[in-house]
Order: sequence, then structure tokens, then C-alpha cells
Amino acid sequence: MSRRIQVIGAPWCTKCGPFKDALKVAGIEFEELSADDDQVQQLMASLGIRGVPATLILVDDNVPKIITGSKVKDVVEALDD
Repeated sequence: MSRRIQVIGAPWCTKCGPFKDALKVAGIEFEELSADDDQVQQLMASLGIRGVPATLILVDDNVPKIITGSKVKDVVEALDD
């Protein structure tokens, strides 16, 4: 089973930087995506994501589990599911 984690954020997002730092401290590896990128905006729209930060957990490249908000606890719990 292959699992990838992507975090959508933006330079103007005041919660994104501290959230990503907290994920790193928790030892969670992730790919960063910018909400300022047109392709990422299209991805967000297709998944119904309306705000950042948003975390996508992709298992075997299937439809991702989506966690919105800046609570690391929510991401950890989703990874344990």
C-alpha cells in the first residue's frame, strides 16, 4: 500500500506555515502544493476544497482523504484510520 500526503497552502495563509512546521516536528513527511497555482486551484475546486491549509492523504493514488484546517491531531488521526 502506497501512501502520499500533500498539503495545500499559500504564502498569504497565516496558519499554513505553523501547521507545516508542526507536521515536520511530528515526523510527517508531505509534499507542498501552492493554492496560488492554477492547477492546484482546479484540483481544489474538483474536490470541493474552499480553504487552506488542506491536507490530502492519497492511498494507492485513489480518491484522497481530505482534512481541512490546521490541527495536526486531525491529520494524525486520519493517518491511523
